[in-house]
Amino acid sequence: MAKIDKSKNSNDLNQEELNLLFHAFKNLRNKLLFGEINAQIVFNEDEEEISVIPFELELFKNNKKKQVISFNDAVDEYFSKIDSSNLLTPQDQSINQKIKSQEKILRNQREYLEELKIRKDMYYEYGDFIYANFNAIHKLLDGILDAKAKGYGWEEINAKLQSAKNESLEELAFFVKIIPATKHVVIDINNNEVYLHLNKTVGENANLIYSKGKKAEKKLTGTFPAIEKTKNNIEKLKLKKESIELEVNFLIKKPTKKWYEKFRWFISSNGFLVIGGRDASSNETIFKKYITPYDLIFHTNFPGSPLTVIKNPENKEIPENSIKEAADFVASFSIAWKENWGVVDVFYVLANQISKTPPSGEYLPKGSFMISGKKNVIKDAKTELVLRLELLEIKDGANPNVKILYPQIICEPTSTIKNKTSNSILIKPSKSGLTKGKLAKELKSIFLNKSEVDNKKWVKTLSLDDIILILPPGTSKITKLS
Repeated sequence: MAKIDKSKNSNDLNQEELNLLFHAFKNLRNKLLFGEINAQIVFNEDEEEISVIPFELELFKNNKKKQVISFNDAVDEYFSKIDSSNLLTPQDQSINQKIKSQEKILRNQREYLEELKIRKDMYYEYGDFIYANFNAIHKLLDGILDAKAKGYGWEEINAKLQSAKNESLEELAFFVKIIPATKHVVIDINNNEVYLHLNKTVGENANLIYSKGKKAEKKLTGTFPAIEKTKNNIEKLKLKKESIELEVNFLIKKPTKKWYEKFRWFISSNGFLVIGGRDASSNETIFKKYITPYDLIFHTNFPGSPLTVIKNPENKEIPENSIKEAADFVASFSIAWKENWGVVDVFYVLANQISKTPPSGEYLPKGSFMISGKKNVIKDAKTELVLRLELLEIKDGANPNVKILYPQIICEPTSTIKNKTSNSILIKPSKSGLTKGKLAKELKSIFLNKSEVDNKKWVKTLSLDDIILILPPGTSKITKLS
């Protein structure tokens, strides 16, 4: 912004450049604090998204950009796509890691194989050379040992041999040097330094070198099957990877909740919305905000039941089967489930029969209500529920070309399922049944196994916490699948 070379050392700036830099900072500050947000996603020459900015920056002035309504939306879209390209499922990640590990082993084995081939050929070549030059090497070793026996020092012997090399003696043609510390003589074989023991004969030195070649050859033979085994392991892992269903590898936004989804709810077989409280607080909320004049209110004669309402804003006639479904709903989410009762009596009243005004001198605890007038009793309401899987198609700005299905489990009375085609599971209360956590895992596993191949990846994203939230209190057993 200040038009100053960014590689220039700050100590070399003159006063005019310092002033320009100061004003550039000041303008940027004002833009941040008081300027209009003009959110943009920035593209490079290859049409790839490379950054997200709240307003025009000098750095990207010549880049192609996409305008976005708000900076939050721009950031959300940009980083969601980064997540899309970077996130891997744990299962894929594990197999990829195993494949990489086996491929590294294979590379090392192949390198080792080549190394063994070189070592085998090299040691056999050295052994052949020693035998081909047996007499000359024998003279060299004997001459060194004879000089040492006469009292010459190693350094002195080494110096005399180096000097004598210029006389073109056969036994010195391949002499390099003596290593006094280890009592080795170094000879040159095809431009490679080979160490011979001074305390061993020529034949013993040759056999020692040949034995190294044989060891390399033996290892070479054993390396071939090891390589084949590793190659088979890689093939098996690749096949396993191919057989894994595609996973959802990007973040999915939950669809916006409807107002009634913060409560227990279902749609009756006649199309009426039924809502119920989860606890005393939500019972209180339903009473204060969501009861209208033509609604029917359901409860039991004992505490620990959800305040349940059939919503009827248009004052329609509510059929008997919807009333029976609401009664079963109340029974199932009451303490009756926890106590393993198969049936329980439920009553319903009109909206104007329920109030929060207690008799004089009495107090109503949170979530409790007064009922006046006649109660309509539903005998033997059932404690049983159906869990049904729905896949909701949602739009995602970060992945506009991908069909995204959001899994949702609906918990409702059994008779509502008749007009619905989705997979369903019937549960009933049971003292020896599964806890909510174990039941949630079992339900997810069943829905996953029953789902079509193309839908499995979406069902896998089901949250166990979301399943637990819709389950009745206490322990339950799965009694029927459909």
